[in-house]
Amino acid sequence: MESKTQIAGIDLDAIKATLAGLQNKNSKKNYLWRPEDDSSTTIRLLPYKHNPSMPFTELKFHYGKAKGNQYFLSPATYGKADPFVEAADELASAGDKENWKLSRKLMPTQRTYVPVVVRGEENAGVKMWGIGSTVYEELLKLISDPDYGDITHTETGTDIVVEKQSGSTVGNIYGKISVRPKRKSSILTNDPKLLEKLLDEQPDLTEIYPETSYEKLTEVLEAYLNPDSDDEKTAADTSTEASIKAAPAFDKEKIFSEFDEMMKAEKK
Repeated sequence: MESKTQIAGIDLDAIKATLAGLQNKNSKKNYLWRPEDDSSTTIRLLPYKHNPSMPFTELKFHYGKAKGNQYFLSPATYGKADPFVEAADELASAGDKENWKLSRKLMPTQRTYVPVVVRGEENAGVKMWGIGSTVYEELLKLISDPDYGDITHTETGTDIVVEKQSGSTVGNIYGKISVRPKRKSSILTNDPKLLEKLLDEQPDLTEIYPETSYEKLTEVLEAYLNPDSDDEKTAADTSTEASIKAAPAFDKEKIFSEFDEMMKAEKK
């Protein structure tokens, strides 16, 4: 049996794995952007190098289904099988309202990403901005408006002002993000080298958020539906339905907010 590399009792393999995890987190924070609380920031949306026909990328995450605030990219993002979705479909097919509600707890949450550059910080490079459904819809409406059209165009596009109000300002725990276009179009940059950099050196979301395997998600699902015995289960909790009922209530906006806070913590 092959032994692990050790020096003075230290497991070097574990050290290397931990270091790799920290480096992965650091690489993520370098490529993600989010507006600060009570701020107004001007940004420019860019064409996405890895999908030139569509700047927005919709990803589906499982969040809040494992200990330690872990999140997992669902294979359903790419149209592949996901054990959580399969379980949800089975519950929904029962045909009654209660099981349909339970099925919603197992469905992944969508988060949409778009490449942006912060005006005045172009040399810092392209970042990926994760947006919720409301902001996503507003940006889609803007692009669909013939008065604006392709706001990502490098010569005739439009800058966007992003305003973030903190929860304490607007009277809720989530805060509020609003977007509005500048009145005039503008060129992305007059510097050819910078333009090439912004269009070519863009983060690849498949590297930032690698797909979680079906096997791994199956393990997560089993743990989610069957909590450890020290979680004060009752006899009824041994059934799948009762275990799902014991799971946290599905709250889409709360998940978005917690996801943002997680990303903010990574940036720090």
